[in-house]
Amino acid sequence: LGESYRIATVRLHEAITDSYESLFDATKYSPKRYMGQMFGLWFLASAIGGVLAGLLGGDATVDGLSSVQPIFTFMIQYYAVIALALIIMAYFCKNKEKT
Repeated sequence: LGESYRIATVRLHEAITDSYESLFDATKYSPKRYMGQMFGLWFLASAIGGVLAGLLGGDATVDGLSSVQPIFTFMIQYYAVIALALIIMAYFCKNKEKT
């Protein structure tokens, strides 16, 4: 069950998360002027999700789920710092746009 289960799980997640239908939905509900940004954000989210799943899944096989908690905590802190940096950059860009 081990290896075939992993392959089936990966294929299922690829079908759900990396489908072109979800990309279409992301652009369909966005304003026309932000469509390019939505494409970029969709691919960025897919890449980050893949990295997160790979890191967490790779370390979970060593000692079970108890080994995942420190990595998960680190990654949450890492993404919080990135989000804060993006918010600060957006603030400065918005102020620069006003002047």
